Amino acid sequence: MKKLILTTIISFVCIIWITLANDVDCNNAKIDENGHFKFIQLDKYSHILPNEAMEKAYENLRSACCKSWVLNGNQCEGYDSNAIFPESLYLFDHLLDIYLRRLDAKQGDENWWDLIYWLAPDPVWQEWKEFMYEIANDSDGTPPTMINEKYKKFWKWTVYFEKYSNADIQINTAPWLENIENKAQNYVDWTLADRYNNACNIVMMMYIKIIDPVTSWNGQYTDTSAIQAKLLSIYNSCMALVNDRINAERVYTEAIMQQKWSVFLDDTLNAYLNTYFIENKLYSLRDKIFNRCAMFKEVVKSVNKLVKNCS
Repeated sequence: MKKLILTTIISFVCIIWITLANDVDCNNAKIDENGHFKFIQLDKYSHILPNEAMEKAYENLRSACCKSWVLNGNQCEGYDSNAIFPESLYLFDHLLDIYLRRLDAKQGDENWWDLIYWLAPDPVWQEWKEFMYEIANDSDGTPPTMINEKYKKFWKWTVYFEKYSNADIQINTAPWLENIENKAQNYVDWTLADRYNNACNIVMMMYIKIIDPVTSWNGQYTDTSAIQAKLLSIYNSCMALVNDRINAERVYTEAIMQQKWSVFLDDTLNAYLNTYFIENKLYSLRDKIFNRCAMFKEVVKSVNKLVKNCS
């Protein structure tokens, strides 16, 4: 008997829409005469987002800016209006979009390249999904302890940061940002729980370090408190999105554990009955019958001898 749980988690990233039209990051998406982004920062955060992923975030920002007519002319050369990208004028949204898509696509799945813009998925996420894919598609049952041990390995939260607040963001060298940037140097060793739970911290850190809203948004707000409130709103929306995604994966894992435990229990009981009842009990009954038959034959032989003696 083979049961497959066809639970498809499609978490196309819900973009954190920002309504004000004047505080945009399109200037950072401008390209030079060679078609390269003028203000892109590669390598610095390549341990978090590979260079091709960072470039895709900038490319999507440029596409959104061109579609909104904030950029035009030579700046929009090669722009494809039919391409799929978040229609946001903020680099934060595009960094978050890329970051979460790499944590949601399993290489080899149908249309995975569309979900992840032909980028490589996060390697830790890929390892976890391959394990879950193998378990889900195996016709045999799996002890829940086995899945639970694997879950604890991947989803143990080991890297913590304080929650972002208004006071943290006065300059781009705030201690909150420096703490994240320093701990993120070991990002390759982070668990899936670390990567998910700290997604908003990581993306906010990269965004502020790259864009520096206090400077680039200067003149669009009357004071920095408005900028701080804006960033806090973005951060809180991001946290709600990520928490929903983490809960979805937990529910999916629990469903797999329950289904595989049911199959495992069924297989175990059948194996027990086959081994204990059919083999042990029936074989034991067969032996007893054979023994009784042998004893009966001996009795018959003895009776025949006694009959002769009596005659």
